[in-house]
Amino acid sequence: MDFESLKCIWMSSGVVQYKLCDNNFDCDNCAFDKALWQKSRSADSSSQENRGIFGRLQRSIEEDEKRSECLFIQNHIILRRLYKNAYFIGFSKFFWMCLEPLEKVTLEITKGFIAAGSPAMHIKRGGLIWDIALPFDCYLLSSMANQFHDSQTANWLGLLEANETDVEGHASSSGNYLHHTKGLLSTLAAETAGHEIGASMYDGGALVESLCELLGERDFASFIKREITLG
Repeated sequence: MDFESLKCIWMSSGVVQYKLCDNNFDCDNCAFDKALWQKSRSADSSSQENRGIFGRLQRSIEEDEKRSECLFIQNHIILRRLYKNAYFIGFSKFFWMCLEPLEKVTLEITKGFIAAGSPAMHIKRGGLIWDIALPFDCYLLSSMANQFHDSQTANWLGLLEANETDVEGHASSSGNYLHHTKGLLSTLAAETAGHEIGASMYDGGALVESLCELLGERDFASFIKREITLG
Protein backbone atom coordinates (compact mmCIF):
# COMPACT_ATOMS: atom_id res chain seq x y z
CA MET A 1 0.00 0.00 0.00
CA ASP A 2 1.53 3.34 -1.09
CA PHE A 3 1.67 6.65 0.79
CA GLU A 4 -1.22 8.24 -1.14
CA SER A 5 -3.61 5.46 -0.24
CA LEU A 6 -2.82 5.87 3.48
CA LYS A 7 -3.77 9.55 3.65
CA CYS A 8 -6.56 10.40 6.06
CA ILE A 9 -9.53 12.02 4.28
CA TRP A 10 -8.82 15.21 6.28
CA MET A 11 -5.29 15.28 4.85
CA SER A 12 -6.52 14.53 1.34
CA SER A 13 -8.98 17.43 1.56
CA GLY A 14 -6.25 19.79 2.79
CA VAL A 15 -7.79 20.47 6.21
CA VAL A 16 -4.75 19.06 8.05
CA GLN A 17 -1.20 19.06 6.80
CA TYR A 18 -0.29 15.51 7.75
CA LYS A 19 -2.36 12.58 9.00
CA LEU A 20 -2.26 8.95 7.89
CA CYS A 21 -5.23 6.70 8.59
CA ASP A 22 -4.65 4.24 11.43
CA ASN A 23 -8.25 3.03 11.68
CA ASN A 24 -8.71 1.18 8.40
CA PHE A 25 -10.76 4.17 7.07
CA ASP A 26 -13.56 3.45 9.53
CA CYS A 27 -14.41 7.14 9.90
CA ASP A 28 -17.63 6.48 11.82
CA ASN A 29 -15.60 5.05 14.69
CA CYS A 30 -12.58 7.35 14.47
CA ALA A 31 -11.81 9.67 17.42
CA PHE A 32 -9.77 11.99 15.19
CA ASP A 33 -12.65 12.34 12.72
CA LYS A 34 -15.13 13.10 15.52
CA ALA A 35 -12.78 15.74 16.99
CA LEU A 36 -12.42 17.49 13.62
CA TRP A 37 -16.17 17.52 13.01
CA GLN A 38 -16.79 18.91 16.51
CA LYS A 39 -14.24 21.66 15.91
CA SER A 40 -15.88 22.45 12.58
CA ARG A 41 -19.36 22.69 14.14
CA SER A 42 -18.04 24.93 16.94
CA ALA A 43 -16.46 27.26 14.38
CA ASP A 44 -19.72 27.41 12.42
CA SER A 45 -21.67 28.20 15.58
CA SER A 46 -19.26 30.99 16.49
CA SER A 47 -19.52 32.37 12.99
CA GLN A 48 -23.32 32.39 13.16
CA GLU A 49 -23.23 34.27 16.47
CA ASN A 50 -21.22 37.02 14.79
CA ARG A 51 -23.76 37.38 12.00
CA GLY A 52 -27.44 38.23 11.89
CA ILE A 53 -29.00 40.86 14.13
CA PHE A 54 -27.06 39.94 17.28
CA GLY A 55 -23.76 40.19 15.46
CA ARG A 56 -24.74 43.55 14.01
CA LEU A 57 -25.83 44.87 17.41
CA GLN A 58 -22.58 43.67 18.94
CA ARG A 59 -20.55 45.46 16.27
CA SER A 60 -22.59 48.64 16.82
CA ILE A 61 -21.67 48.57 20.52
CA GLU A 62 -18.02 48.19 19.56
CA GLU A 63 -18.36 51.29 17.37
CA ASP A 64 -19.97 53.22 20.23
CA GLU A 65 -17.00 52.29 22.41
CA LYS A 66 -14.81 54.39 20.11
CA ARG A 67 -16.91 57.54 20.55
CA SER A 68 -14.78 59.19 23.19
CA GLU A 69 -15.73 62.65 21.88
CA CYS A 70 -19.45 62.15 22.55
CA LEU A 71 -21.73 62.72 25.52
CA PHE A 72 -24.23 59.91 26.07
CA ILE A 73 -27.68 61.10 27.13
CA GLN A 74 -30.45 58.79 28.33
CA ASN A 75 -32.68 57.18 25.68
CA HIS A 76 -29.69 56.53 23.38
CA ILE A 77 -29.18 60.16 22.39
CA ILE A 78 -25.61 61.32 21.88
CA LEU A 79 -24.28 64.87 21.70
CA ARG A 80 -21.01 66.24 20.38
CA ARG A 81 -19.92 69.70 21.40
CA LEU A 82 -19.54 72.16 18.53
CA TYR A 83 -18.72 75.13 20.75
CA LYS A 84 -19.89 76.34 24.19
CA ASN A 85 -23.61 75.59 24.63
CA ALA A 86 -23.93 74.30 21.03
CA TYR A 87 -24.08 70.59 20.19
CA PHE A 88 -24.72 68.18 17.35
CA ILE A 89 -27.45 65.70 18.30
CA GLY A 90 -27.83 62.12 17.10
CA PHE A 91 -28.38 58.53 18.20
CA SER A 92 -25.91 55.87 19.25
CA LYS A 93 -24.89 53.30 16.66
CA PHE A 94 -26.64 50.69 18.80
CA PHE A 95 -29.98 52.48 18.54
CA TRP A 96 -29.60 53.01 14.79
CA MET A 97 -29.12 49.27 14.43
CA CYS A 98 -32.21 48.58 16.57
CA LEU A 99 -34.27 50.67 14.11
CA GLU A 100 -33.04 48.92 10.96
CA PRO A 101 -34.16 48.71 8.21
CA LEU A 102 -34.18 52.51 8.17
CA GLU A 103 -36.07 52.59 4.87
CA LYS A 104 -39.20 51.76 6.87
CA VAL A 105 -38.63 54.55 9.39
CA THR A 106 -39.15 58.33 9.19
CA LEU A 107 -37.94 60.96 11.61
CA GLU A 108 -39.31 64.41 12.40
CA ILE A 109 -37.52 67.05 14.49
CA THR A 110 -39.29 69.97 16.14
CA LYS A 111 -37.28 73.16 15.72
CA GLY A 112 -37.33 76.02 18.22
CA PHE A 113 -37.49 76.03 22.00
CA ILE A 114 -38.18 72.63 23.60
CA ALA A 115 -38.82 72.39 27.33
CA ALA A 116 -37.28 69.51 29.28
CA GLY A 117 -39.41 66.39 28.96
CA SER A 118 -41.34 67.68 25.91
CA PRO A 119 -41.17 65.79 22.59
CA ALA A 120 -38.27 67.01 20.49
CA MET A 121 -38.20 64.24 17.89
CA HIS A 122 -40.71 61.76 16.53
CA ILE A 123 -39.86 58.37 15.04
CA LYS A 124 -42.50 56.79 12.81
CA ARG A 125 -42.71 53.24 11.53
CA GLY A 126 -45.93 52.27 9.81
CA GLY A 127 -48.74 53.26 12.16
CA LEU A 128 -46.43 53.53 15.17
CA ILE A 129 -45.09 56.83 16.52
CA TRP A 130 -42.50 57.21 19.28
CA ASP A 131 -41.86 60.60 20.86
CA ILE A 132 -38.35 61.36 22.07
CA ALA A 133 -37.70 64.01 24.72
CA LEU A 134 -34.57 65.55 26.18
CA PRO A 135 -34.06 65.87 29.95
CA PHE A 136 -33.08 69.55 29.73
CA ASP A 137 -34.36 72.74 28.10
CA CYS A 138 -32.89 73.31 24.66
CA TYR A 139 -33.32 75.25 21.44
CA LEU A 140 -33.20 73.13 18.31
CA LEU A 141 -31.51 75.31 15.71
CA SER A 142 -31.56 73.09 12.64
CA SER A 143 -32.58 69.67 11.41
CA MET A 144 -30.60 67.23 9.30
CA ALA A 145 -33.37 64.64 9.38
CA ASN A 146 -33.10 64.36 5.59
CA GLN A 147 -29.86 62.47 6.30
CA PHE A 148 -31.71 59.98 8.49
CA HIS A 149 -31.58 57.13 5.99
CA ASP A 150 -27.85 57.69 5.59
CA SER A 151 -27.29 57.61 9.33
CA GLN A 152 -24.66 54.90 9.17
CA THR A 153 -22.30 57.52 7.79
CA ALA A 154 -23.96 60.84 8.71
CA ASN A 155 -24.89 60.10 12.36
CA TRP A 156 -26.04 63.62 13.24
CA LEU A 157 -29.68 64.70 13.09
CA GLY A 158 -29.53 68.34 14.04
CA LEU A 159 -27.94 71.15 15.96
CA LEU A 160 -29.11 72.46 19.33
CA GLU A 161 -28.22 74.98 21.99
CA ALA A 162 -28.49 74.09 25.67
CA ASN A 163 -26.91 75.18 28.91
CA GLU A 164 -23.59 73.40 29.22
CA THR A 165 -24.11 72.67 32.90
CA ASP A 166 -27.57 71.16 32.24
CA VAL A 167 -26.20 68.96 29.47
CA GLU A 168 -23.27 67.66 31.48
CA GLY A 169 -25.53 67.11 34.47
CA HIS A 170 -27.61 64.65 32.43
CA ALA A 171 -24.74 63.05 30.51
CA SER A 172 -23.75 59.50 31.28
CA SER A 173 -20.22 58.20 30.99
CA SER A 174 -19.58 56.06 27.94
CA GLY A 175 -18.81 53.20 30.34
CA ASN A 176 -22.25 53.38 31.94
CA TYR A 177 -23.97 53.60 28.58
CA LEU A 178 -22.02 50.66 27.17
CA HIS A 179 -22.78 48.63 30.30
CA HIS A 180 -26.47 49.34 29.69
CA THR A 181 -26.41 48.35 26.01
CA LYS A 182 -24.39 45.20 26.63
CA GLY A 183 -26.93 44.25 29.29
CA LEU A 184 -29.75 44.89 26.82
CA LEU A 185 -28.12 42.65 24.24
CA SER A 186 -27.67 39.87 26.80
CA THR A 187 -31.31 40.21 27.88
CA LEU A 188 -32.54 40.10 24.28
CA ALA A 189 -30.47 36.99 23.62
CA ALA A 190 -31.88 35.30 26.72
CA GLU A 191 -35.47 36.32 25.96
CA THR A 192 -35.33 35.01 22.39
CA ALA A 193 -33.29 31.86 23.09
CA GLY A 194 -36.45 29.75 23.29
CA HIS A 195 -38.02 31.33 20.23
CA GLU A 196 -39.24 28.82 17.68
CA ILE A 197 -36.84 30.28 15.10
CA GLY A 198 -33.92 30.35 17.53
CA ALA A 199 -32.04 33.39 18.76
CA SER A 200 -30.96 34.61 15.36
CA MET A 201 -32.22 32.31 12.62
CA TYR A 202 -35.38 31.45 10.77
CA ASP A 203 -36.23 27.81 10.15
CA GLY A 204 -34.16 26.75 7.17
CA GLY A 205 -31.08 28.68 8.22
CA ALA A 206 -31.78 32.22 6.98
CA LEU A 207 -30.35 34.70 9.48
CA VAL A 208 -32.68 37.32 10.96
CA GLU A 209 -31.25 40.72 10.06
CA SER A 210 -33.48 43.11 12.03
CA LEU A 211 -34.68 43.38 15.60
CA CYS A 212 -38.26 43.93 14.45
CA GLU A 213 -38.19 40.63 12.56
CA LEU A 214 -36.84 38.82 15.58
CA LEU A 215 -39.18 40.28 18.20
CA GLY A 216 -42.29 40.80 16.10
CA GLU A 217 -44.05 44.14 15.66
CA ARG A 218 -45.72 44.27 19.10
CA ASP A 219 -42.68 43.40 21.22
CA PHE A 220 -40.46 45.55 19.02
CA ALA A 221 -42.74 48.55 19.55
CA SER A 222 -42.66 47.97 23.32
CA PHE A 223 -38.88 47.65 23.29
CA ILE A 224 -38.36 50.94 21.40
CA LYS A 225 -40.85 52.78 23.62
CA ARG A 226 -39.14 51.49 26.76
CA GLU A 227 -35.70 52.53 25.51
CA ILE A 228 -36.58 56.10 24.53
CA THR A 229 -38.91 57.04 27.39
CA LEU A 230 -37.36 59.35 29.95
CA GLY A 231 -37.04 57.68 33.32
